[in-house]
Amino acid sequence: MAVCAALGTVLAATLFTPVTTGAAAGSPSPTVGSAPRPATAGPAVVDAAAVLPFSAGSLSAALASAALTPAQAVAQANSNAAANGINTHISVTDARTGAVLAQTGNAGTQVASESVVKLMTAAYYLVIVGGYQNQSQSVLDQLSFMIRYSDDQTENDYFTSAAVPTIAARYGMGSTINATDRVGHWGAVRITARDMTTFLYRAFHDPQVGPWLQPVMAQVAPVGSDGFNQAFGMNSLSGAHGSKQGWGNDQFWTSASNVINSVGYTDRFLVAILQNSYSFPDPARGTSTLAARAIQASRVAIAAPPPPPPPPVVPRNGDFVSAPGVPGIYRLAGGAPIYVSSWAPFGRVQAVKKLTAAQWNALRKVPANGTFITATGTRAVYRIAGGAPLYVSNWAQFGGVKPTVVVDGAAVFRAGRAGVWSHLLATPVDGTFLTASGNHQVFRVVAGTPTYVTTWRNWGGVRPTTLVDGAVFTHAGQPGFWSHLRNTLPDNTFIVGVGSGEIYRMAGGAPIFVSSWAAYGRVQPFQYVDAGAITKAGTGGQFQHLLRVPANGTFIKAGSGGATYRIAGGAPLYVRPLTALATNPVVITVDRVAVANAGKILKWSHLRRFPVDNTILRGVPGNRVYRVTNGYALRFTSGAGAVAINQSTIDLHGSGGYFASLR
Repeated sequence: MAVCAALGTVLAATLFTPVTTGAAAGSPSPTVGSAPRPATAGPAVVDAAAVLPFSAGSLSAALASAALTPAQAVAQANSNAAANGINTHISVTDARTGAVLAQTGNAGTQVASESVVKLMTAAYYLVIVGGYQNQSQSVLDQLSFMIRYSDDQTENDYFTSAAVPTIAARYGMGSTINATDRVGHWGAVRITARDMTTFLYRAFHDPQVGPWLQPVMAQVAPVGSDGFNQAFGMNSLSGAHGSKQGWGNDQFWTSASNVINSVGYTDRFLVAILQNSYSFPDPARGTSTLAARAIQASRVAIAAPPPPPPPPVVPRNGDFVSAPGVPGIYRLAGGAPIYVSSWAPFGRVQAVKKLTAAQWNALRKVPANGTFITATGTRAVYRIAGGAPLYVSNWAQFGGVKPTVVVDGAAVFRAGRAGVWSHLLATPVDGTFLTASGNHQVFRVVAGTPTYVTTWRNWGGVRPTTLVDGAVFTHAGQPGFWSHLRNTLPDNTFIVGVGSGEIYRMAGGAPIFVSSWAAYGRVQPFQYVDAGAITKAGTGGQFQHLLRVPANGTFIKAGSGGATYRIAGGAPLYVRPLTALATNPVVITVDRVAVANAGKILKWSHLRRFPVDNTILRGVPGNRVYRVTNGYALRFTSGAGAVAINQSTIDLHGSGGYFASLR
């Protein structure tokens, strides 16, 4: 009880400034780079002797003389924190074996991670490249700085919603999840004390992570890059130790919102001390420091180490996998599960890895850009771009044969359908940039259609692209292997020219100018297209995916409730009644101003004043055939390729108004 009383005295002395002896010194790992930017200057570090009624050494001696076990040290730390209105979640495990030595009853309760999540972010960027040995020195330097100085800007730059579920699945952290308000809210990632000591043990024993991470944690600075004094808890210890601190107010789902977290290791223990309270940081920094020192000084009987835990199942591309609650078997390609409809295409039943729900949820929705797959049955090869399979006609386009994952051909054939087939898209997701092999022309996918990029300046600079077979652009819109890109933008799509700001609506494959959103009552959903591609629409080559004028036979309406026209030779010819020409035709409403300005230049040039010469018309009723010459409809003999319009439109040619598109 004397020790407990002494701890209470120490606690009272720490309610204003946390105790620190500074970060541990030591030889850094050769993979740990220097900080890429300096830490922000912080407040002066307070020496322990100036705060405590006795030194850190005498505290350790008192604890050691009492022969506290880790469980007793944790119980006292919990009691002291509770006496000061602080909720404490503690887990202590054996650093050698991973065995749990002591925990508070709430060690499995979720709390806000604050900057402790930066450990998982760093681990993620090591494992996705196959280990720290394969990561660039620049990235390692940034991650090191983030951990040592708890730098928020670096976390903002690197955080991805995939990091937490990927690492939680890899290390079996069943209660660690992304924030529930929004996955990008990294400070509110939910962790538990139990999961964090699990993380430390398994990460330190992971050859892809541990040899880099453990030395970096030994170099945590006494002051964070934001000036916050982080020399508390595990970072206040002397001797061999390492730590990661967290602080803030992201525990938005509880009334006790002030968070002070400290996780780390000593030569014998792995420790997580997670605290939240209603007050300012200093009381919790003090109780965290007392808890860390009491645990460090505790003693445990030496026991034979149990066998190491079995390594977690790590899913790899090419593996066949299943997961609880998920129907069917899948094959991994580019990090995503592709459905297997039958074992027959694979010759026989294959070994299947059983994933946990967390591992399944950490998989990509669709394969990563650049993944090569081979479809069973046809043996056709595709490259994934924006989630869709784009055909590879010749390996020479990619410098020779590349590794592929053989997937069920039925999954490629049914790409874009719902349910089990949803892990391949029918066409690349909007905004995907593609580079054509051979000429290296760049396209941006809009509504499944490749639209040419004339300059990166229109897009704010160079963007990541996926190199694909150049033939997919030439054959876009054709059936079979080529069906995963459209040839022209679908009707009714609104587009805005990047570089001009001009608005257009697609009709018959051509962009029809919109003078104002008022023509449609309000702003409509739209897609961005390079202004240069619109200007050169219909000129062929890389600009073939926008037509100059709408295709023959396209029906348009000049504004809501306006007259209806049919396109012939690029010009709008008045039609009435419509039922005489087609049954249930699709009619696209365009800006009436665009019809009124047909034949003018620049933005109005996507409708002609008169049909182009040699346009063939067929009058209904009667089926008389005409050929247009210089705007005149003259009787003709052959009706091949004729556009059917009302005979009255031809009879009233040259009378103005609705009939002004024929002389």
